[in-house]
Amino acid sequence: MQNEYEAEIEKLNEERRLAAERINELMKYRDIQAKLNTCAKDGYLWTLTSVQSNFDEVSQISLVCTRSGSTVVIDLSDKPVEVIHNDMDGNPIPIEIIDAARNS
Repeated sequence: MQNEYEAEIEKLNEERRLAAERINELMKYRDIQAKLNTCAKDGYLWTLTSVQSNFDEVSQISLVCTRSGSTVVIDLSDKPVEVIHNDMDGNPIPIEIIDAARNS
């Protein structure tokens, strides 16, 4: 008789474990959906994660939404975007300085 109880307890514990895993999965999906709904309503919260570039051109930009985890990779390799060299006041940096930096 004791073995019957033990077997049923084991079976129920396994079912409980599987149900808990499924509940956790469903709660995760519910949270993701809520975050995506907020992004759809209020817009994404983009954060720059990486930029591939050389001194003169940007060829790829990667962003992540800090709310939902959604990502964007902007591939500019077919048409890279030129880097504009200005100082912190927005004034163009003289070409001699740019050339010296490029050739160092």
